[in-house]
Amino acid sequence: MVKAIDLTGEKFQRLSVIKRVENTGYCKSRPNGKPTWKCECQCGVIINVMGDSLRSGHTKSCGCLNRELSIKRTLGMNGKKSFSWKGGRYKTGMGYIYIYTPEHPYSTKAGYILEHRSIIEKYLDRILSPFEVVHHRDGDKSNNDINNLMLFNNNTDHLNHHRFIKNNEYRA
Repeated sequence: MVKAIDLTGEKFQRLSVIKRVENTGYCKSRPNGKPTWKCECQCGVIINVMGDSLRSGHTKSCGCLNRELSIKRTLGMNGKKSFSWKGGRYKTGMGYIYIYTPEHPYSTKAGYILEHRSIIEKYLDRILSPFEVVHHRDGDKSNNDINNLMLFNNNTDHLNHHRFIKNNEYRA
């Protein structure tokens, strides 16, 4: 029988081994299990890790390293610096077009606003309130020509407009 290696006091990447612990459950499928070690991460989190994961370098931290690397990879990678930049304009599955306008007060976290709202705002020379609704007269959500857009004060007025159109279509 091979004697287990004592890893107590050793350091693997960000993890410092504190002591060997009883099998914690995630490797119960193996009759003898694998040696599991209680480790403290540099960030202060205590986790249990299988010894072979420590020695192979598969487990390097409690997860804080992946989070930091992910943030570092994407930091400053929004807008024109993003690897997925397509000119600051994209079409949603529902047919609406978004444009990159990070300075707009109602832009998304990614810095986008709906193009039809931007066109009406430029035409009126003011920012629309979040309650105002822009309607596409021809129903084509990607047709953002100013002559195809209609502004409503709120969604109730917009819905009433649709009811009016629906009622008049049946009478014709």
